[in-house]
Amino acid sequence: KNCKELLPNYLRFVTGVVDCEDLPLNISRENYQDSSLMAKLKGLLTKRVLRTLQEKAKRSPAEYKEFFKNFHINIKEGLYTDHENQKTLLSLIRFDSSIGDHISLENYVENMKEGQDKIYFFLSQSKEAAENSAYMEPFTKYDLPVLFLGVHIEEMILQQLGQFEGKQFVNIESPQLTLPKNLKAKSQAVSEFELPEDERQNFCLWVRNELQPMVGNVVISEKLTDSPVMVSSMMSSGMRQMMSMMDQGFNVNQFHQNLTMEVNPDHEMVFKLNVLRKTNIK
Repeated sequence: KNCKELLPNYLRFVTGVVDCEDLPLNISRENYQDSSLMAKLKGLLTKRVLRTLQEKAKRSPAEYKEFFKNFHINIKEGLYTDHENQKTLLSLIRFDSSIGDHISLENYVENMKEGQDKIYFFLSQSKEAAENSAYMEPFTKYDLPVLFLGVHIEEMILQQLGQFEGKQFVNIESPQLTLPKNLKAKSQAVSEFELPEDERQNFCLWVRNELQPMVGNVVISEKLTDSPVMVSSMMSSGMRQMMSMMDQGFNVNQFHQNLTMEVNPDHEMVFKLNVLRKTNIK
């Protein structure tokens, strides 16, 4: 259990015996004389363990699901630290999602919609909370798959990886989020409460002036379908929580200047608020 030279730390749950005929030991039999041989053994053993897990995932999905439930933190730790075996570890990671639980990244890519070139994810306390969030509205409307993350390290891992099979990871909280154009073009429903095009800019400027310094910008949303407004930020809610946990002096309020309020131009509340703005601004 103390032989750290034979396996990386994230595989610390593995137990067993390594039978090697020509392992050179010094006179005390406590130290290894050939560090290059130990490094080679470590590389071979790591690949063997990960390959065994890959075979288990393909051959016995139910057993692998139980394994992943117990040791998912180890696999995610490996993704963050073991760049040499990152491709293999990516095949071992599983996510809950809007299209099913315990899916692989390969499963996600297979379920991507026509015109979709990004992998969407959302960090939330629970799957139920994620599904009921305003951020999920356009993804529910257009039936776009979203990965649900439960712990901060998953967000850090996806940001570090950047992409999978050429498809960029995107947090659905991001104000820079864009949806596939072909999906938006299909559903141009007309609302009786649509905010007039020529009044939208003035309405957004008015809201921003009223709410400063709580928000830095107010824009017309292309994503909202049911909620009147939502707030997005370049720093995700998960990253803000992590920063506040790591730094007791961290002040969330300092990020208000980077918050963007998105307004739903087809919502009754927004429509009537705009009427009041013109008729009784007080």
